[in-house]
Amino acid sequence: MLTGMSPAESGFFTAIGHNPEQSPYSGLKPLLSVLHGLEKLSTSALWGKVLRRILRQSMRRKGHGFGPYYIPLRLLDKFCLTEDYYDHRDPRAFAVPSLLSLVAEDGFRTHYDSFTALGMFNTKSDEERLDLAVKAAVCPTTKLFLVYQSAPDSFGHELGPDHAGMRTVLSRVDDQIRRFHEDFLARRPDARFMIIGDHGMSQVHERVDAGAEVVRIANELGLRVGRDFFFFLDSTMLRVWFETPDARSKLAPAIFESHVLASRGRVLTSQLAESLHVPVADRTYGDLIWWADRGVLVWPDFFHSPDAHISGMHGYDPSHADSHGTCIAFGPGISARQVETLELRGVFEVARELLIDE
Repeated sequence: MLTGMSPAESGFFTAIGHNPEQSPYSGLKPLLSVLHGLEKLSTSALWGKVLRRILRQSMRRKGHGFGPYYIPLRLLDKFCLTEDYYDHRDPRAFAVPSLLSLVAEDGFRTHYDSFTALGMFNTKSDEERLDLAVKAAVCPTTKLFLVYQSAPDSFGHELGPDHAGMRTVLSRVDDQIRRFHEDFLARRPDARFMIIGDHGMSQVHERVDAGAEVVRIANELGLRVGRDFFFFLDSTMLRVWFETPDARSKLAPAIFESHVLASRGRVLTSQLAESLHVPVADRTYGDLIWWADRGVLVWPDFFHSPDAHISGMHGYDPSHADSHGTCIAFGPGISARQVETLELRGVFEVARELLIDE
C-alpha cells in the first residue's frame, strides 16, 4: 500500500517472520528457556501474562516494538517483525520509494503520530488520533497525513461482521470521520482524502487446533518440536520450519495428508503462492505453510489470549467478497467514478497521483 509492491516483490508477507539475526530477543535464549519452563510449571494464567508484560516493557525500553504476544517464550529468539521492523519514515524501511519518502524528497513532512504499526508504541484512542491530525493540519510543510481508525477491525474481530452491533459501530465511525472531515477542511480547505480499508472480515464458524495436530503427527513419526522442527500459529496459518532432513521428508507429506488440516484448509504450493503474488520458497515465512479456509480460525494462535473471544477474522483467500476492502478518494479535482476492483498495491498509485497533483 505504501510502496505499490506486491508481497512477492517487496518480500513482506506475514507480520512476523523467522529472522534470528535481527530478533530483539536473540541474546536472551537462556533466560527465555528458563522463563518458558516457569510458565509451563505455573497453574495460573496470570503468571504468564505478567511475564509477557515484563518482556514487552523491556523491549520498549530498548526501542523495540516487537512484544512477545502469546508466542512460546523459548521460540521468541527465532522471530522478528518484517515490514514493521523499521519505522516507515526510516530510509531503511523499504527498498523502493514509498509515499513517505516521495513526500520527503519534495521537501515536505508526513504526519505519522496518528498512524499505527506493530513496531510503534501507540496507545492513543481513535478520537485522540483524529484530533492530533486535525491539530497538525495547520502546518503548511506537512503534506501527507496518515491516520489509523481501529474500530472496524477491533470490533469486527470481537463481534464478527454479521453481528447487528457492527451497524452501531460503523455508524459511530461514520460520525467520527464526518466530524474529522469538517474540522480538517476548516484548516486545510484544499485537502484531499482517501479512506482505505485494507481488508475485509469473515465470520468465524469453526476453530481448528492446528498446533496440537502438527504435534500429534510429529509424535507418531518420532519427531520432536524444537529439535526437528518448529512452527508459528497465525490466526489463519500454520507455518512450519524443518530443522532436520527427517522432519522435511516425513512431516511435510503427513501434513498434506492430515484430514484435520486438509478438510479445513490447504497447503500453500508454489503455484498458489505465485498466483497470489506472495513470496515463494522464502524461509522467512516458513518451509511449509498451511492456510485455513474462509471462516476457519486457528485456535489457539500466537497472537491472542486463550480466553479472548474472536468472532471475525481476515487473512483468507482474497477472491472472496468478504475479504475485499474499501478505497474512497474525494476532494478538489477528484472526479466521481467507480472502479469495480483495485488490488491493494494499486492504492499507492492513486495516492501518489493525489500528492503530485496538489
